[in-house]
Order: sequence, then structure tokens, then C-alpha cells
Amino acid sequence: MSITFDPKEVIWAQKYRPKKLEDVILPERIKAEFRDAVENGSAQHLILSGPAGTGKTTSAFAISNELGASTLFINASLETSIEVIRTRVLEFSTTVSAFGRSGRKIVILDEFESMGHLAQNAIIVTGKQIGRASCRERV
Repeated sequence: MSITFDPKEVIWAQKYRPKKLEDVILPERIKAEFRDAVENGSAQHLILSGPAGTGKTTSAFAISNELGASTLFINASLETSIEVIRTRVLEFSTTVSAFGRSGRKIVILDEFESMGHLAQNAIIVTGKQIGRASCRERV
């Protein structure tokens, strides 16, 4: 059995999700902080927390879109293993992307608290390794 994707049958919430920060409904002070992070290029290693439906994932996608970044989205409540970090995240983060306007890459781990402690620690270590490697490449 194969599953096919028909772009005409996208979930309504995904289809109409705001693409820009200015369209996301957030308190103005939070929106201003996100806007500053995008404009200053300091939108790195963000942790967004709060109740369901408050715009965390939408904000993350909007930031990624405004930065022109390639995005890897993982629903961590469905993909909880350390192998996800070792394979998908590391592979995505360390390869050159043909997509994305800026060469930046953003990994969105939705519901990250659902991942086991080993996977959570692995993402921290992976982020540090990738950060050091990209700093060395820029020098």
C-alpha cells in the first residue's frame, strides 16, 4: 500500500498557517522580540514553550520562512528515538541544501518534551557539534 500526497488536500490549518511574523497573532512584545531576532540574525537555538495553540510552531515556521531557511520539521511525540537525531537531524544539518534562499537551516522539534532523555541530550550535543563546525567554516 502506498500513500500519495495531493497538495489540494492539505489540512486547513497547514494551508492557511501564517507565513510571516506580522501575520501571526501574538502579544506585540513577543512579536517584536522575534522580529528583532530575525533582523539581527540572532534567531538561533530558540526554545518556545507554552500551552497548546499559542503560536509556538507557527512562529517557528514564520521565522524560518522570513530567514529564507530550509526547514526540517519533526513531531517529537511521534518520532521519539535517538536514531532520529543521529540520522535525520545530523544529516539535514550537515549537508548542503538546494532549497532555502539563505543557506540557513532550521530544525523544528515540535513537542520536544516527548522525546526520551537520551534523544534530548543527543540533540544538545549535536547542536554544539554543528555550531562549532559552522563557526570553523566561517573563519
